[in-house]
Amino acid sequence: MKTKKIFLILSLCIFFAFVWFMQNNVYIGDPTDRNLISMNNSAFGYSSLMAYMLFYPLPFLLLFNMFYQADNIMVITRFPKRWIWYRLIIIKIMFLAFIYAGLHTLVNIFFTLIFFNIELLRQMHFFYIALANMFVLTLFFSSIGIINRLITDLINKSVGLSMFFSYMFIGILYFIEKLIFPSTPWAPLKDLALFYYLLNNEWNMMHFLLVFTRQVLIVVLLYLIGSWAISRKDIMND
Repeated sequence: MKTKKIFLILSLCIFFAFVWFMQNNVYIGDPTDRNLISMNNSAFGYSSLMAYMLFYPLPFLLLFNMFYQADNIMVITRFPKRWIWYRLIIIKIMFLAFIYAGLHTLVNIFFTLIFFNIELLRQMHFFYIALANMFVLTLFFSSIGIINRLITDLINKSVGLSMFFSYMFIGILYFIEKLIFPSTPWAPLKDLALFYYLLNNEWNMMHFLLVFTRQVLIVVLLYLIGSWAISRKDIMND
């Protein structure tokens, strides 16, 4: 099991490295501040909304379902209430989201350090911004994991089908916001542009705190919805 997890982590690093070079190869030959901003812009690239919504969710869902075993009735019945077991699942989701966001961030920092002068990165507060972005991504991927868990509980179907519906749901949200609500002052997905706005000095620490708070509230709301759905099952079983 430990070998399998190490293999998954290495596979993720290779995946993130591949995406990084595919998106940034046109910029690394000219390591300027403008190109650093372009590499982390919100429209396209390694840290873009499209990447967060269309490239990264599926590997995260695969990682979660491969890291943790499928629901086992013998394990579930050890808990006096199903919601207690559900809380443990949420903790696992958030832990893995932290690992996933951390790997994504470390790959970005590692390769950026290779091609860009460290003094330039310090002047632009690149490392602090990358860390702030990692915390927001942890919450974002936690939301994706909780949505997948909720869909799994609602449809009571296979893991693969739940992942498919979860990925489709996330993709539809992305296209709805891009095509129908592109000019709204705020939408949950717009928080994912944090890296670009901080790096471009359009946002400050107060904006980060607002983004972080909003993402926390989204996670809490999804948790409460999922907890309510699990509690209904307890009532129905009683």
